Amino acid sequence: MDQQIELLIAREFCKAVPMVSMLLAVNSHAELSMRDLFNAEQTDQRSLNIRMSAARIAEQAQAQLCFNDGIDPRRIREAIEAELTRQCQKDGIEASPRDVRRTINLAILRQPQALKEAVRVAQSLHIRSENIEPIPEMLFGPKDAERARKGAYGAFLGRFNRPELAFAKMLENDDTGRIKWWLRNPENEKWATRLILPTGKRFFPDFVVGVAGRNTPDNIALVEIKDDGDTGRLQSDSNAIKIRSVHREYRKVFWSFQEQDGVFVKAVWNDSHNRIFGAGPFEIGEMVFIQ
Repeated sequence: MDQQIELLIAREFCKAVPMVSMLLAVNSHAELSMRDLFNAEQTDQRSLNIRMSAARIAEQAQAQLCFNDGIDPRRIREAIEAELTRQCQKDGIEASPRDVRRTINLAILRQPQALKEAVRVAQSLHIRSENIEPIPEMLFGPKDAERARKGAYGAFLGRFNRPELAFAKMLENDDTGRIKWWLRNPENEKWATRLILPTGKRFFPDFVVGVAGRNTPDNIALVEIKDDGDTGRLQSDSNAIKIRSVHREYRKVFWSFQEQDGVFVKAVWNDSHNRIFGAGPFEIGEMVFIQ
């Protein structure tokens, strides 16, 4: 990771977290308590008086930095320290290196997702889209594969779970004229469309769809289908990162899950609740718009 991206990560992180205000609060206390680290309503009342040493706080913060093998935690920390020091100097605030480091540790523990989001934003500005391998002109499957008029290969080819197959059939049966074609996007194929996550892992949305009127290359929209909206699987840390990720050319991925009555629901991320919610029926027409 080059220095320019490290600086971008530092700036985005310091922009997302009120670092200067936090530093002033840290300076006003000789020690940091559990109340400083977490909201009181989220913490066991019996733990509020437990004091955490600076060494313990630094250890836990360092662990939060190690989420991406492509990122050097030491260099990212140095970049954040330099950015916070710059902000303090700009605002005329005196802060020792020790104060800066303690504040950064506290910020990382309070808002670990903010750092991952900063990495995502920095990556989106620098990651380049490349056609590593062209989509195959032909894809072979079983002779008795069900025909698909709008399927890219003329049949339901590839692996589908129950909701994915139901969604493909919904695309197939679209009568609005919006769906030009659809393709099951296979995981880990060299030619498949992917997003690079802040963790360094790859995310392969379930469907690539050609949508008439959509202002992206080849009118493409990406769609991810989840098993359901009730279990904890939807609210996993991995999905929390994926749903906020953006493809450089095709933009945000549409997310959906199927309710018990078979209706597909639009899934959206809610920042204030830090979780995924259903937001009404999934409408084909909405795929025209850039999220």
